[in-house]
Amino acid sequence: MISGPEADKFLDVNGNPGCTYNIDAAYVTDVLGISLEEYAVNGVDTNAALFPFRYDTESAGGYCLPNLDESFAALKETGQKVVDYFYTDLIGEYGASAIGDVFLTWPVILCSIFTALIFGYVFLFLMRLLSGLIIWGFIATVILCTILGGYFVHTYAATREENDSYNTWL
Repeated sequence: MISGPEADKFLDVNGNPGCTYNIDAAYVTDVLGISLEEYAVNGVDTNAALFPFRYDTESAGGYCLPNLDESFAALKETGQKVVDYFYTDLIGEYGASAIGDVFLTWPVILCSIFTALIFGYVFLFLMRLLSGLIIWGFIATVILCTILGGYFVHTYAATREENDSYNTWL
């Protein structure tokens, strides 16, 4: 529980230690810059010496936690608004039709997933068996291309005249 010089600010309406931080009118107007008329719109009695501030909380193990029932209800309502906005405004009629098509064609999508999984494992198996052959084949190809390139340059240089600048450059 709260103790110390400001402990009285954390008392509930019955004078018991609680989770609501109580503030006075001077703090609201001078520090926060909120008019008391604005603050009273939320149903708070601003005529009292101290009145509650912040969201609803519950005491749990000596700590003040948000009231989860209200928080989850607000979260669910907000989530439903986002989903409704998504289906009506963002994707519209075409988007809803496209999502409906996904629901209609789920067997094809499921078969595609399993087919891709099977082909993926076949590819991994073949790579395990043939990776050495592929790497050595690549190394041999590089060496062979280097030899053939050298032979081409050598035979091409032999066809040039003796005093040609191309011969001295090579």
